Amino acid sequence: MFAGLNRTQYPAWADFLAQKAALDPHGLFDNEQWQQVKDGAPALPYAGCGLSRECMCETDLDCGTGYRCEHGGFFEEARVCR
Repeated sequence: MFAGLNRTQYPAWADFLAQKAALDPHGLFDNEQWQQVKDGAPALPYAGCGLSRECMCETDLDCGTGYRCEHGGFFEEARVCR
């Protein structure tokens, strides 16, 4: 998931949006995840969304059966399904 991806972190955000519009003017490749990134809408978690990379896990439920949401190995502030 691309949490927090937006113009404040990427100086070429406007260039990216222009290129995307040129390559996909009708939004054929847009999906719910892109809308969340573009509009800054929060991801709506569901059971297993962490494994499908549609959310960042916050609880074990986000990872699905048999997995736990834990701190990252290198970047401990991150949460990952293991």
